[in-house]
This record gives sequence, structure tokens and C-alpha cells, in this order.
Amino acid sequence: MSGGLLAVFILWWNGFIFGTIIIKSIVLGIPPHILLLETVIHGPLEIFAFCWLGMLGLRSAKITYIFFKDGSISTVILPKLLEIMVPILLLVTAAFLEVWAMAYLGI
Repeated sequence: MSGGLLAVFILWWNGFIFGTIIIKSIVLGIPPHILLLETVIHGPLEIFAFCWLGMLGLRSAKITYIFFKDGSISTVILPKLLEIMVPILLLVTAAFLEVWAMAYLGI
């Protein structure tokens, strides 16, 4: 329960790595359409999943506040198993698509 900060850090780190890859690709002469194809395939799923997980993490701030205020946690605000599993499955799918794209494009 990082309060969503872990998801924000991961999104920042992905942006940093992607920027580094773009700069190195330009230096190495890799065509931009190769990078675009690789990103378009898995990028939206990954960003959506991390935003969803960040939203769940931000909900932990409300859970913590209620716990310290009342001494109990309402089961209404706890995330359901499906709410946690869907973004994780999206991340796994995005990872498989990324590996497939890298193998297909020869990166």
C-alpha cells in the first residue's frame, strides 16, 4: 500500500527508459517506425494498468485515514479481487506483447 506513489514512480521510470531508448535509437540509426510499432503494441495497456494500480494505491490513503480515525476498516472501500487482478493481467499481457514485438521486429 504505497499510496499510489509506486505506480507514479514506475510510470516516471518507464518514461526515462523510453527517452533513453529513443536517443540511442537515433544514434544507432534505427528507423522511428520500429520504435513506434513496438510502443503502440504494448504501451497503452501498460499505462492503463499502472494508472489503475495507482488509483487503487491512492485508495489506501482513505483506508489508512479511516483505520486511524475509527479503529476499523470498512469492507466497502477495500478493493475487490477482480479490481486487483484485471490490471495485473493487463500488465502480464503487455509484457508478453512487448516480448513478442521485440522478437518480431528483431530488437
